[in-house]
Amino acid sequence: MTATIDETTSYDEQDGTGPGKGRSKGRRRGQLARWAILAAVLLIVVLVSALANRSPSSQPYDTAAAGPPGSRALAAILGQRGVHVQRVATAGDAVTAAAGRPVTVVVPEPDLVPDVAHLTSLTASRIVLVDPGDDALTIVAPGVTRTGGSSASVLDPGCQWPAAQAAGRALVGGSSYTVRDDRAIAQCYQAAGAASLVVARDVGREIVVVGDGHFLTNLDLADEGNAALAVNLMSAHDTVLWVLPRPGEVQPVGATGRSSLTSYLPDRLIAAFWTVALGILLLGIAYSRRLGRVVTEPLPVVVRAAETVEGKARLYRAARARDRAAGWLRDAALNDIKPRAGVPLDATPPVLIDAVAARTGRPREDVAAALFGPAPMTDRDLVALADALDRLTAEVRRQ
Repeated sequence: MTATIDETTSYDEQDGTGPGKGRSKGRRRGQLARWAILAAVLLIVVLVSALANRSPSSQPYDTAAAGPPGSRALAAILGQRGVHVQRVATAGDAVTAAAGRPVTVVVPEPDLVPDVAHLTSLTASRIVLVDPGDDALTIVAPGVTRTGGSSASVLDPGCQWPAAQAAGRALVGGSSYTVRDDRAIAQCYQAAGAASLVVARDVGREIVVVGDGHFLTNLDLADEGNAALAVNLMSAHDTVLWVLPRPGEVQPVGATGRSSLTSYLPDRLIAAFWTVALGILLLGIAYSRRLGRVVTEPLPVVVRAAETVEGKARLYRAARARDRAAGWLRDAALNDIKPRAGVPLDATPPVLIDAVAARTGRPREDVAAALFGPAPMTDRDLVALADALDRLTAEVRRQ
């Protein structure tokens, strides 16, 4: 009886034609609505996350960034003086943009530019390196050595280099450097015997190495002589190529290639992916209670056997499972015929066919077709098979 009740429940929910039809449709609509709401909330979370991570003004030294660490104000001042500032992502792009003419190349973070060695192909140009490490110095500024570091502070020029003399006191510091005498042009803004700004010559190029880049930012540009120093450094030519890798596309000097496929993806896309993955995981946890083995429960009402049979029949009809329906009909007929025909329950088909044919007087072929024939192809054939089994069972009973 429990199996009968479970089959009725499945019939109501799957076929949608029984007493629970209205409730099933309502449940499905409710589930669809919940999924739609969850999808909308997830989409909003992804969009908000992407917008929150999209912060072009937060990248340090970005010439398009108006935030405190950006350098938009400096680019605007240079533009007013007729100096065109062009941002490029790699040193190779800077060499291409220079096209053989004298330019000023500014590299605020040279250790994050993997192809910084391309800058050595520039001639008659000025290269400004901001806080370079040992690798970048060895490649681009041979003869310049990093000696230490300190916090940025306001210092006097302490040298005769015109650009520093005209700027006066400025906020410099950070790393300190020394330069070999055969390459030295100037060593400025010294503290404790170490210079925070050095100028060196190298095969027709002028290399300026600065230990700290605060004086280039929007936050500190207006203090002391910062603006004058920055403009003087970058006004040697009418074009400034500002080398600054895009966020998420940086790697240390000397790195070759990409470490993995995900390194080609922007950080915002990766963050959005993990947000979606977390949402799917939470949905799986929320709906996991529906998984597991089937639990049978008694229904609060009595279900008539006829309704159960009709419901199961409709499920078979909806699935066009004529073969299974025919199998059930033949099994029921065999269970009824075998004891009455005087054969054991495990009798083989030939033995059973001979016994039924002898008992009813029917041709052996008709009995075999009814009990062991092929599955019906149409609903009409299934009905005909059911009628044939009923007649055969009735004849066996009468004998």
